[in-house]
Amino acid sequence: MTSIVLSNFITLIKDDPNLLGSGQGLFPIGVVVGNGKCSFTLDALHQWVGGVAEIDYPGFRSKLYQSTLNQNLSELGYKVEVASSSGNVDTSRYQLVKL
Repeated sequence: MTSIVLSNFITLIKDDPNLLGSGQGLFPIGVVVGNGKCSFTLDALHQWVGGVAEIDYPGFRSKLYQSTLNQNLSELGYKVEVASSSGNVDTSRYQLVKL
């Protein structure tokens, strides 16, 4: 499952050296792409990969938090960080940004 998330992020990274600016219609509601970053809620990220991963949201969230996603992204010069915290992981926004 996290390999699918990583693969999707790698596609974004490779598509635009300034990290994104086109293709907004290709992403589910809640995934915002542009201005040098990709921001999302965990639910939106799950929708983006959920159909392929065939995993429910609680399982997705659990696997994501146990994964080495940021370690793998750091090898590419990127990371996922909290963009805005609501005090709840399910409603907070996260973003993919350059290190």
